[in-house]
Amino acid sequence: MKWLTDNWLKILQIVCVLCIIANCIVFLCYHTVFNGRISNDLNDWNLYVLMFNGIITVILTVVNINVVIRINSTIENSNDERHARGLIFEAQSILSKMRFDDYKRIQVLINDMKISLYRHDIPIEQSELLKRELMGLDFSFLYKSQQLKHEPFLRRITETLVNQLEDVLSQINNKKEIDETEIDKLQNNLSSFLTMMEFYIISQLVRDNVVQNYICEHEDEMDCTISCIQELAKEVADKMNNTKSE
Repeated sequence: MKWLTDNWLKILQIVCVLCIIANCIVFLCYHTVFNGRISNDLNDWNLYVLMFNGIITVILTVVNINVVIRINSTIENSNDERHARGLIFEAQSILSKMRFDDYKRIQVLINDMKISLYRHDIPIEQSELLKRELMGLDFSFLYKSQQLKHEPFLRRITETLVNQLEDVLSQINNKKEIDETEIDKLQNNLSSFLTMMEFYIISQLVRDNVVQNYICEHEDEMDCTISCIQELAKEVADKMNNTKSE
């Protein structure tokens, strides 16, 4: 059945050629019967028409069956695709909700940490809580790269932040003065982490080629965050490169 539906156009062409050949054979055979002469007898012509219609009917029936099979296959494929898209949409909705919940939770912690850094008053409990949340995101299956063999999308920035938080905690525990340069780097990386997380959440929702083409054609009619997703991707790539170089 699959072979038939995949090659229906070739089959239709072959059937049409056979139809022409069959009618030529009928005409030649009938012409031979009358010794190369055209009959003037109406009954002979009626017999010829019956033979001609019989062959055409059989061939057209085969063509009709092939067309019906093709239509049914197209409808089935369309229904299967619609069903698959529906399930994927449900899965994406659940994943987006889980990621957004992560984002809201980590955003509060990062903003609190940035305030504490600004005040030069960093509670150890606050730093430890942020580290645990960051490590939890790093091990989460929700932030994978395109291929599973690659490291998670947030891995590098997460490692950098955890190491920086460790350094700050070490300075606090040793009652040393916190380096302003290190504080600035930590502030910037905290902001970068949120930007990268925002990009990941949004980009996963607009990855479809149809959506990408629609964005390009109607970029002046939609939210700037969506229409500028490519520019945001470049910004995130730069942040990732800067993180790797640190």
